[in-house]
Amino acid sequence: MLRFLKSGSMAFAVLTLISLPLEFASAHQTGVSMGMAVRNDYPPTAITIPAGYYPRAGTCRLWYPNRPAQQQPAVSDCNVVIPLGAILLLG
Repeated sequence: MLRFLKSGSMAFAVLTLISLPLEFASAHQTGVSMGMAVRNDYPPTAITIPAGYYPRAGTCRLWYPNRPAQQQPAVSDCNVVIPLGAILLLG
């Protein structure tokens, strides 16, 4: 009986994940004004990164389209989770 409950719970979890809209469940890579980015915003909006704000090679920066350039997070390494609504700029 316990084995049946475990497999039934797993099947329910898999069906739940499959039924989620994919555009909300995954990020996608795209080009931006100065290079590449991984986007986790929906619907995607056109963005322009001002000169001096794009990360240098080997680093990344989270970018929020609804914030001014002066209020964006600092440049960091690329091992970050991309929050919903954010864009990871790849240096």
